[in-house]
Amino acid sequence: MDLSVRSAQAQNSPTGSPVSTLGSVPSGKNRSPRSNKVFEGSRLIRVLYVILLAGIAILLVAIAFSFVFGPKSESGYVNKNDFQAVDISVGGSTTGDQIYFGNVKALTSSYVVLNNVYYIPTSTTSTSNVTLEPLVCQIDAPFDQMIINRSSVNWWENLQSSSKVSTSIASYEKSNPKGPTCPKTSTSTTTPTTSTTK
Repeated sequence: MDLSVRSAQAQNSPTGSPVSTLGSVPSGKNRSPRSNKVFEGSRLIRVLYVILLAGIAILLVAIAFSFVFGPKSESGYVNKNDFQAVDISVGGSTTGDQIYFGNVKALTSSYVVLNNVYYIPTSTTSTSNVTLEPLVCQIDAPFDQMIINRSSVNWWENLQSSSKVSTSIASYEKSNPKGPTCPKTSTSTTTPTTSTTK
């Protein structure tokens, strides 16, 4: 630190006048109008910054609120206590669409999982006396679950517990507590006979 500079300034200043030191800040009364504008501008920036932060906080709270209390996804509409009907496009079929009944266990944008599946056989023609068959009783004996490509689903709906389909399934399950009793299918094959004449 060089003290000679300060002592030289002190000797050159007239007596009674204040000595100016480097780095001193003028008081608020002695500020120039230009420096007042700078301080007012920085105050305005701070206020705008606080308003911006408050706006971002409100936006984040609104987004979180919409995730928690927003509209339900489609799977939220599935009534887990009742059966559903699922209409499936059957490509290349002469009968058109097929409706399956059961419990929708999963519903995504890619697939629908249907458990406890029943369907109306194509041989049924009367609408007054509809017979439902369990899926597991088909000739290929599948498990009691269908995983359906979502693009094949035309529509699905919840069934009321008082509907004919729901009551028919409930009475079938009550009369078959150990699971579906499928009709016996013939597994014997006939060998064609050929006759030869001489």
